Amino acid sequence: MRMEVLTVSGNGGAAVWREIADHLPYPACNWHTAVTVNGFLFWRVAYHLPGPPWGLLHLSLADETFGITRLPDSVDPVFPEAFALD
Repeated sequence: MRMEVLTVSGNGGAAVWREIADHLPYPACNWHTAVTVNGFLFWRVAYHLPGPPWGLLHLSLADETFGITRLPDSVDPVFPEAFALD
């Protein structure tokens, strides 16, 4: 699955959508808005996956690469109320 980013010019230029090179490794929950922390965007991984990864999908804004931030073993990702991104 491909992703696009919107590059906004700070000097009055036009905003431009462009594809990033890295592929989205897992689908993100479509009802969840990303949370930004320390140069990363975080989403929940879609619940319909049959198994791992148990974690958060992240996108580095510095190098535009995706990865997974694992959840602690004490968090059960099957239950939406187990944790919140806010």
